[in-house]
Amino acid sequence: LIGSTATHCSAWTSDSSLGCLLRPGTGQAHALSVTVEGQASNIVAAAVDYDVLDLTGIAPVNGPPNGFPFLTVHGANFGTTPPLAAITGTVGRQACLKPSE
Repeated sequence: LIGSTATHCSAWTSDSSLGCLLRPGTGQAHALSVTVEGQASNIVAAAVDYDVLDLTGIAPVNGPPNGFPFLTVHGANFGTTPPLAAITGTVGRQACLKPSE
């Protein structure tokens, strides 16, 4: 398990090494545990990190003071599709509104 997400470990390499496929996810400091033939390992805290968000640009970069109709954020490592949690953002100290607001 990575955090609370089951992964598939299909590559037995040796008595001291396994290969596991990690499911898509986000966040850092996920705990790791392994179960082999019903025997559970110890839990290793903060063992796995996903890459952090990397913002590379926005469009448009200028807009009216009463608000942008829609702001597109570009970058990498935004997480799984569909997102597992709500997407939020801020510009300065102003929270971004949901499209329905």
